[in-house]
Amino acid sequence: MVAGCPALTEILPEGSPLPPFDAYVPLLSLPLVLGCPPIPAAIPYLFAPAHPIGEVMAPHRRELNVGLVWATSLSHKTAGRRSIPLSSLRVLISQNPDIRFFALQKDLNSDEEAVWHELPELIDLREHLTDFGATAAAIQALDLVISVDTAVAHLAGAMGAPVWVLLPFMPDWRWLLDRNDSPWYPTARLFRQTRPGDWQPVLAAIQGALATRSFPTWQRGIAPDPAWVAQRQAELTRREEALKTLQGALKAYESGDFAEAVRLGEQTQEVEPETAELLNLLGVSYHKIGQSERGAALLAKAVALEPHRADFAANWGLVLDRLGQHEQAIAAFQQALALQPTPEVYNNLGNGWQKAGNLTAAAAAYRQAIALAPKPKHRFNLATALNGLGEVAGAIAELEQALQADPTYQRALDLLATLRGDDTDTYRQALTQDPHNPYLHLRLGNALARNKEWAEAKTHLQQAIALEPDLVEAYRALSGIALEEKDPTAAIAHLQHALTLTPQCPDTRVNLGVALIQAERYAEARSVLQEALALRPGYAEAWINLGVS
Repeated sequence: MVAGCPALTEILPEGSPLPPFDAYVPLLSLPLVLGCPPIPAAIPYLFAPAHPIGEVMAPHRRELNVGLVWATSLSHKTAGRRSIPLSSLRVLISQNPDIRFFALQKDLNSDEEAVWHELPELIDLREHLTDFGATAAAIQALDLVISVDTAVAHLAGAMGAPVWVLLPFMPDWRWLLDRNDSPWYPTARLFRQTRPGDWQPVLAAIQGALATRSFPTWQRGIAPDPAWVAQRQAELTRREEALKTLQGALKAYESGDFAEAVRLGEQTQEVEPETAELLNLLGVSYHKIGQSERGAALLAKAVALEPHRADFAANWGLVLDRLGQHEQAIAAFQQALALQPTPEVYNNLGNGWQKAGNLTAAAAAYRQAIALAPKPKHRFNLATALNGLGEVAGAIAELEQALQADPTYQRALDLLATLRGDDTDTYRQALTQDPHNPYLHLRLGNALARNKEWAEAKTHLQQAIALEPDLVEAYRALSGIALEEKDPTAAIAHLQHALTLTPQCPDTRVNLGVALIQAERYAEARSVLQEALALRPGYAEAWINLGVS
């Protein structure tokens, strides 16, 4: 229907991304913004599309053809107040044998089904009323529409069709009060209840008006060119299909299926090439599947189309950062922050400054992030910048605060252990907070092994395996201790088990080759080392040990 409305220059399906615009206004605020237009407005402004329902109605037509709508949507909270029982129309239909009544009612309740079969004079159009276009085409073939206060009444008024509207005692505000006409619809006549719930006087007035045939003539106007309407309808259909595809792309994106998001997004872009929301989705998705250059180009277009969107600029900065274009990334992050300061973008800006070598600017950005949200990762990043600036005490203070919030933050623990120069105490302290963390046991085991405290190291590594049986690093660490203790048999057993967990790991094969050499099992060592080289042909340590074997 709206495709045939010349006043609308562009029509978007509900839920579509919005094109660039200079201003927006709620529909009901237009009279305030534009100044109240002349009332009544020029009609018609809606036109019926071509539809075969007119041919369905043709054999039933008489001298006067009237459409009936007696009930509003069954689910509406005011349906009981605005609707008339179908049985109440029996007399009206029977007293006017020269009039052909067509039902424009789409839904019936269970009580009305029985009444319907008692009214063979009422022509059933339900199966043909598939949408408002079909209803409009049916109205186009009528002389008059009699309707309760529902969408059909407004549709008929907008089309310039003669329409009689039956109103409850307390009507909707648009019908005003104490008048039988409508400023919005010059071809409408209003029949109002004088007492709540009493429709009999209203129906009697309808009968009297039908007897005199006193209703205005159609104001059909000049319908728009059918070819133009068809073109607009085709474009709207294309956009509706594109919207469905875009919704599929969004669903794929949200579920982490970025390849599918790219596939569906590209299909949508064929119809909506300049939609910033879509370009942003595609840009991030391309980055996620490893095509960051394509992603950055799409995100640049999204930002150019909607420079006020902070999230678009932030995403662009992230992709530029991954591409190593740190100066451009910094500029994108700064653009995002000028629009909407957020801790995550300040953190990303700090990362960009750090990669660009400006640790002072990085530290300032991380402090801004902490001021907005003192997350452990923001403090850790600040600690790395401070450490780079030689402010070790400040770095340690930030790491300690990060660990107060998250005592098991592994990267913070590792850096704090390094800065303190006593990693065993750092991991022991962390284990008092989280004694069942396998990774803390692994780190403490490795630290003890570096101090050659073999027995306690093995205890913690074995505890790590008990908590996390697939912890490959623990098996490799145990094999290293076994080799230090000249126990190649134990080392081989640990490494063989590690290989069952990560069969494609060349490092584990090299370690196993070293253990086999120590056990003087040279042929087996050569076989394992050759397997490592097949996985990583340039692996120098594998070549060296192959020579030893």
